[in-house]
Amino acid sequence: MTTNERTRSTPKRLTGSGPAPSIAFLVDHLDDSRYHWQILRGAMDAAYDRGANLVCFVGGALAPADQPSDANRVFDLARPKNADAVIVLSGSIGNLVGSDALATYCERYRPAPTCSIALPLRGLSSVCIDNESGMRAAVEHLVRAHSHKRIAFVRGPAANDEAELRLRVYREVLEQNGLPYAPELVVPGDFTMPAGHQAVTTLLVDRKLPTSEVQAIVAANDGMALGALDELRKLGVRVPEQIAVVGFDNVEEARFVLPPLTTVSQPLQDQGREAVRIVLEQLRARSAPENAVRHTELVTRRSCGCLQGSSTRKSSNPPAGLGFDAALIRRRQHILADMARAAAGSLGPAGAQWDLRLLNAAAEQIRGDSPDSFIRAYDEVLRRLVSAGGDPAVCTEVVSAMRGRVVRCIGDLKQRTTAEDMFHEARIMTTSAVERLHVTREMKVWSDARGLMDAGSAIMAARDMNELSRAVHDQLPRTGIARCFILRFSGGGAQVLLAEKPDARRSDPTLTTMYPANDVLRHAVLTGTDEHAFAVFPMKASDGYAALVLELSGAFEGHAYEMLRQIFATTLARMSPAI
Repeated sequence: MTTNERTRSTPKRLTGSGPAPSIAFLVDHLDDSRYHWQILRGAMDAAYDRGANLVCFVGGALAPADQPSDANRVFDLARPKNADAVIVLSGSIGNLVGSDALATYCERYRPAPTCSIALPLRGLSSVCIDNESGMRAAVEHLVRAHSHKRIAFVRGPAANDEAELRLRVYREVLEQNGLPYAPELVVPGDFTMPAGHQAVTTLLVDRKLPTSEVQAIVAANDGMALGALDELRKLGVRVPEQIAVVGFDNVEEARFVLPPLTTVSQPLQDQGREAVRIVLEQLRARSAPENAVRHTELVTRRSCGCLQGSSTRKSSNPPAGLGFDAALIRRRQHILADMARAAAGSLGPAGAQWDLRLLNAAAEQIRGDSPDSFIRAYDEVLRRLVSAGGDPAVCTEVVSAMRGRVVRCIGDLKQRTTAEDMFHEARIMTTSAVERLHVTREMKVWSDARGLMDAGSAIMAARDMNELSRAVHDQLPRTGIARCFILRFSGGGAQVLLAEKPDARRSDPTLTTMYPANDVLRHAVLTGTDEHAFAVFPMKASDGYAALVLELSGAFEGHAYEMLRQIFATTLARMSPAI
């Protein structure tokens, strides 16, 4: 759920009644809706809640000093006059240079509070995850639960510290379980789906390893794991019967692929929220850098050979001499803990103690006190979740977690049959809710895509800046993107070529106003006291470079903005040297 889609409360403005503070968010690209966009969504929500602007600078991976990148120039706009604080998605932006070079690069943003996501950087705050325990759990699960001995590994970029840590843990787990490290089972990757495709080709085609010699594939992130799943399907290799696959991240797509992907869950949106909290508190209190670590957890699904949401514990009857109520009381805390883990923080909209309400209602229905108490309580949870924009698919795992524990508390055959029927009906309700949501989302996607296509066609047809400004004014707001700016940089100055915003009667190009480049956003974009979220993309211009600034709305995900960038870049390139 994006900032624009949820019910907003009054923002917690940290800097009084003046202009909203602005946070720069540095990323390499936005067309990966799996990882980047999830973290950015969390940051957008937190920035709005705290009364701050968020400006996402999309400048490509940081290039080595001897291979400068024009795209990186957009990061220069995140200097202190344009931004009060800086967040760096270090896990991807530093893949070509490493953490030391990235830390040195970030010195340019001092004294603004700066926070790194994914990697600890010297002298800066950071929000990281427990990579070690997560990857250890994933590899150990394949070894101990499924008895796999030949486990391949798709590594991430060599300059990425997270990727190297995950590779190291993979090797350690093999050694600790008496399994030899086999170099032929390790293949390079870069955290993208094509790398997962190539990894499978490398193992099974180029290296000619039979499937009997590759019992499982562990990828350093979900993107590569999803690519591996797709390539295995194309080659006719059955997952998990012939080769098991495990990823890392637990992106949304992991639940919906066939088979559903076993992966290590990390709290993506929470990392963005936490980074915003840290930099704004530093900005307010001038406090010292803070380092936060978020936990990871293995989520087992069908791709490793486990049944969806199934328990690895053996089924058992209630302890001798205990009836249903007594056994339920004894196991209550374990059941609630399993339900909370299955929900993974997604059922907040269901209200406080949703898990206890469901468990109590289930007990009433199983005992026969109220024939439909659980179904009514579960229906309320589903409705609240969907109304808040949540994904009801997570409830499948919650129901499975409940069943796995509750049924073991029942000795009476009639009560056990009641419980199984009850949980089966809950699964049917969940499936229906997911199907309805998918239809609604599909209709919205088609509607949004049509609006985007219409806007793109009008923009591409523009022959000069006047026609472009009219096309933007007439078409772009219909997509939900209410603000759009084109800036041209030359020397140390910046011109506003186009400005589309709700209070403008038309978005005519403004060719006369020149601002200092290092604070053009303050003067031209971040005006007023209301908070907004923007993305800034680099583009080429005839005598320097330009930037496209788009307001981030609830209508699209990151790949749509990347598409608009390409449309604007193509249009402006055709107009050169007019601009």
